[in-house]
Amino acid sequence: MHRSPDRQGRRGSAFVSRLNLPRLIWALSGVLALSSPALAQSDTETLLRDYREAKDAPARIACASEISKNRSDAGVAALAVILEEDPHEGVRLAAAKGLLVAKSHAASLVLIKAATRWDPWLADLVTGGLGRGVLPQTRTWLFDKGLVHDREDIRVASVRILAKTSLGDALKQLRGMSEDKSTRVRAAVASALGEDVVKSYSVLKRLAGDSSIRVRVAALHSIGSAPKAISVLKKAARADKAWQVRVEAIRALAIRAPAKFRTTFLKLAKDKKLEWRARRAAIQALGRVREAAAVDDLIGLLRVLEGRLKAEARRSLQLMTGERDLVAAEDWKNWWGARREGFKVLELPGLDAAPLPAPPAKKLPKTRARFYGLAVESQRPCFVIDCSGSMSEPAKAPPVARDGGGKGTQERIDPAKKWTKFEVAKFELARALQDLPPGSRFGVLLFRERLVPLQEKPVPATKREIRRVLSLLHEIKPQGGTDVYTALSAVLHGSEPRDPLAAAKVDFDTLYLLSDGLPTTGPVTTPLTIRKRIAVFNRLAQVEIHTVGIGDAKNGDFLKKLASESGGRFVGR
Repeated sequence: MHRSPDRQGRRGSAFVSRLNLPRLIWALSGVLALSSPALAQSDTETLLRDYREAKDAPARIACASEISKNRSDAGVAALAVILEEDPHEGVRLAAAKGLLVAKSHAASLVLIKAATRWDPWLADLVTGGLGRGVLPQTRTWLFDKGLVHDREDIRVASVRILAKTSLGDALKQLRGMSEDKSTRVRAAVASALGEDVVKSYSVLKRLAGDSSIRVRVAALHSIGSAPKAISVLKKAARADKAWQVRVEAIRALAIRAPAKFRTTFLKLAKDKKLEWRARRAAIQALGRVREAAAVDDLIGLLRVLEGRLKAEARRSLQLMTGERDLVAAEDWKNWWGARREGFKVLELPGLDAAPLPAPPAKKLPKTRARFYGLAVESQRPCFVIDCSGSMSEPAKAPPVARDGGGKGTQERIDPAKKWTKFEVAKFELARALQDLPPGSRFGVLLFRERLVPLQEKPVPATKREIRRVLSLLHEIKPQGGTDVYTALSAVLHGSEPRDPLAAAKVDFDTLYLLSDGLPTTGPVTTPLTIRKRIAVFNRLAQVEIHTVGIGDAKNGDFLKKLASESGGRFVGR
């Protein structure tokens, strides 16, 4: 799992007290190139006074917003200090918004130099905001200095900003940067040239064969809609050594000409040597072939696939036929045999369509492992469990018997025992782990106002490992707030949200997220923003997220949508 870097070690809990204002302001005066004779240090210190005394992130955000109303040089300098030093993402975003509102060249330069890959959401805000309203002086700076800057991050930001404008005179210069020594710059150029794929086709075709996975993925994403791109996409889908590139190519072919490449998709789905994510993309692509032959193919796959891939084949069949009560391959074969002649395959809503409602309990997949009634079909699951203070509240005892059998059905529960939400969660987790099929590997992560990683990397589901993790779990006491975002970001390597190489670092194919309330703390607490970011993280990682909402019903809507948007299921208790 990944945790966001500490901004190269500069940020910490006591960062405000360590600010060297004279040094920072002196440095900023050069960066800002202010038109006034001198920067009034006292004015900047006055603006920063309340900020420096603020005790928490919401208070510092309020101070940054207030400083944003001051459009003077001192106001820009104060926001630059906050942007450089604050450890909280929300505060930095507030400062960046203030600098965008300032609409000055000096503020623009501060923003460009802050748009680093270590702060991806700030970089998105900066490049999008400046691109929509870049000043003439700043545009000149981007051409003369930004695109040739010795810092990689500044070249990337300059490319992204120019891509948001009318490319015009920038197109020729961006094409020239397609040979930049930095893979991140070349990837940014490949994405930018997608804004004018017809004029840039030859360059994008060359970049689709680049030595870097990042660049190839970006080029294929841009070139996918080009009329002449079919041959490039076909070659990448069949033969590229990187699964990320194959996923991008398969998805493009599934949109452009799914029926034409049905046999290709089937071959890829069956290839046991291929990374599971590429095989999943091929199964999804088969689901877009609106022909009876594709239903035949998927039913055949049900006989040979296991775990996540088998579940994906069943989901595609559900979406193609509208039949949701069937599970086993034999049942599907019999049902389809009586209906194949003249059957009209349903129109599909898209590659990322939400699953149909869960089938009745008696028709659930035949897996012993269950987590709050959710079937655990994956052999690489990670359980992400809320251990905030509210999890210490009373709860009903867990049911002894559950659908699907398993070791837990034989357990006895003391009727006099007083249960809490967290005690029930530990009980459910223990049953799920003990019932995982042979060969499974698992992880467990707890969260409150911070992460509590019990098992960050997948370990074999042996009796010894399960006992070790459960022993650690019993030492944990619920406390603090609820930071859902940081927990999910850690599992999905969210600090590098669009990097294909980061997607390869994701160790699990399925998450089971349990929480009893809405997010209350952390870098992001807005449910919609969390869901949008998870969708970005998960585009290539393709982790299925199942969610369990317990206690307070108000968290149900957030968890339901979070699950459905990844192809998972929600259960409320």
